[in-house]
Amino acid sequence: MARSISGLSAFVPVPSLAGDAALGNGSSDSLDTEGLVPVPVPAALPQYEVMFEPVSRGETEVDAASIHWLLDGAPQAPGVRVLRQSFSVGDEAVSYRLWYPSALPHAFAVLLHGACDYSAAFEELGTALAASGIAALAYDQNGCGTRRSRGISLYPAHQISDLLAASDALRAKAYEIYGSAAVDQPLFLIGESMGGGVAVRGAAAGIDIAGLVLVAPAAIACPYRRVFFQAAANLVAFFAPWSRWRIERRGEAELSDLAAIRFLSDPFVLRRVPSRMMAQLFALAAEAARVAPRVTVPTLTLVGTGENILRRECIETLHRRLSGPAEIEVLEGAGHFLLHAKRNSEIFRRIADWILARAA
Repeated sequence: MARSISGLSAFVPVPSLAGDAALGNGSSDSLDTEGLVPVPVPAALPQYEVMFEPVSRGETEVDAASIHWLLDGAPQAPGVRVLRQSFSVGDEAVSYRLWYPSALPHAFAVLLHGACDYSAAFEELGTALAASGIAALAYDQNGCGTRRSRGISLYPAHQISDLLAASDALRAKAYEIYGSAAVDQPLFLIGESMGGGVAVRGAAAGIDIAGLVLVAPAAIACPYRRVFFQAAANLVAFFAPWSRWRIERRGEAELSDLAAIRFLSDPFVLRRVPSRMMAQLFALAAEAARVAPRVTVPTLTLVGTGENILRRECIETLHRRLSGPAEIEVLEGAGHFLLHAKRNSEIFRRIADWILARAA
């Protein structure tokens, strides 16, 4: 199968990747995980080789958890190290990625990915932050990545406790790496899309953080839209609980090469979600807008004029409701996937500079 991406073609020689049948989403089909299955990339991107690597998982994990996504040769900045481990939430091991500098970081950040994505979404941002002296941890949220609940439920009641566990894991690992000097470094949250909604909920709940960065955060501020979308999703979930919503990522010409290949080929990126999860997403977006006045920490909000998934007006309304010092930057011509755009390095620098200015 070939597909044109920004003038390139990525070839996926695994037919079952065209849908979610091989990803544990209700089908008995499965991928052949014997050995490594390479996905060749055009000569225009010789530094990337996309692979799927079998990993050992417990019997209770979903089928997709038998495959691990690697980008062999993805660029790393000098002095930046990457750690892939897990922390415990109850009896479940939650996968995380930690990007950290060799020297003592100036700040810490927990990265919260968008709906249907997982911790690998921050491969580029995590590297850029660590290169700027900010240790960043991204974990797989409920309903996504390698979680048991993948493609089943977001479990909103557990989002804050998972966020607290991730923050504790980051500080514990930092103490292990840097010693007591890292104990008092400030902690920030960076949330993208759905992750932005989770970050707002966490800040509103009083999690001890120094600041918040919201990148095209999930927000439904209009009461009529909230009622309509929530009712529609709930009705579909009730009368057709087996139904799934197909997720299509548009605007691929604006994506970086790394992001375009990952969105197309990564088996951990969800391409269909059940109606129950869609209802939870709408509820999260509405809740974020509702609790925004409880957020008192400094906040930076980023949104594009070409936002094509959420309503820019709702994001701006959420921003205006924040009680703490708040800045908003509207990026001309940018779409929803700000962190995955071709010119994302400018956004990474803006985020890092904003955090470092408040960590000083």
